[in-house]
Order: sequence, then structure tokens, then C-alpha cells
Amino acid sequence: MGIWSANEVDAIWGKDSGKVVIDEVAGMVITLLLVPKNINLFINCFNCI
Repeated sequence: MGIWSANEVDAIWGKDSGKVVIDEVAGMVITLLLVPKNINLFINCFNCI
């Protein structure tokens, strides 16, 4: 679904637009799959201090 929609908006917004972030979302999901299931760890994954 993400690849299809990214390809569709390429025609509207231009190739590799900064508005399309499916690769960043996919990278975060893959990373979080390896983190133990603990809400505090999930929150810290998004902490950008």
C-alpha cells in the first residue's frame, strides 16, 4: 500500500518529494520490532534530545 501510494504522488509532487516519508516509517517499524515490548522503550525511541 505504501509503495503504491508513494508512486502515485510522485506524479503530483515530483520525484522523491520530502512530503513522502514511507521509507522513514518503514525503518522505524523494523527497528521497533527488535525492541522489547515496553512502552517506556517505545517512547524513548522517539525522544530526540
